[in-house]
Amino acid sequence: MSHKQDENGRILLEGIPNARDLGVYKTKDGHQIKPRRLIRSGCLTGMTEADTKILTEDYELRAIVDFRTAAELSEKPDPTLPGVTYMHNPILNEAQMGMTHEEKAENKGLLDFLVELIQTGENGPEQFMSDLYAQLVLHEETVRRYRTFFDAVLNNREGALLWHCSAGKDRAGMGAVYLLWALGVSEPVIRADYLLTDRYLEKNLNRMIAHLGETVPDEKVLNGVRIMNTARESYLNRLYAEVDRHYGSMDAFLREGLGLGEEEKRELRENYLE
Repeated sequence: MSHKQDENGRILLEGIPNARDLGVYKTKDGHQIKPRRLIRSGCLTGMTEADTKILTEDYELRAIVDFRTAAELSEKPDPTLPGVTYMHNPILNEAQMGMTHEEKAENKGLLDFLVELIQTGENGPEQFMSDLYAQLVLHEETVRRYRTFFDAVLNNREGALLWHCSAGKDRAGMGAVYLLWALGVSEPVIRADYLLTDRYLEKNLNRMIAHLGETVPDEKVLNGVRIMNTARESYLNRLYAEVDRHYGSMDAFLREGLGLGEEEKRELRENYLE
């Protein structure tokens, strides 16, 4: 592999935020996730020619799974890459994210939507995010979408599969949580991987808030946007709490919620571990 990444698997790309190769992690029984096979990231819209070359040649990218809503996709479509299959698999719909039909019709950007949500929402931004994480376990269609993601992972027999949402934090992050758990990675390692998002998005977030502050000089809004764009342990803890409350354990959620049986977990491990 000619392209370098850091010790946490971060792939240094020009236009794709929070891109990480999960091949840096070991499982509880001592196996290693194969490098250049499983990549999580943020939005691909800013992908440069150099990024394309790195992903398609160095990482042999074969499949992309896009977790964003139809509105997000319309605003910032993914590039089409030769030899790479693309799947639109929205984990949450606009209603779950709090976006009304009127806002969709007005084609509001995600940042505009977040500002309005903070200004007019009944609950604070941290509670909104906590409830959103609960949806990633409790909403039937959302769980079905994660199962579709697992099907794509199971069907990818060679080369890399990349999944992403907007920032690569919540929807893509929980996809990584479920997948790492199914592969046998320990919870502390899974938690640390989730929290790495803040390190890799900090500069982008600070830049976005500084820019927003020029037009919306409201500390409540700016703080709310920061809260909603950071990875917090309280969000992950809420997801775990809902898993335990409704399924008893993460293993039971994988089995009963996602329908991932022992044979499929064995297939995953044979394909992605060494």
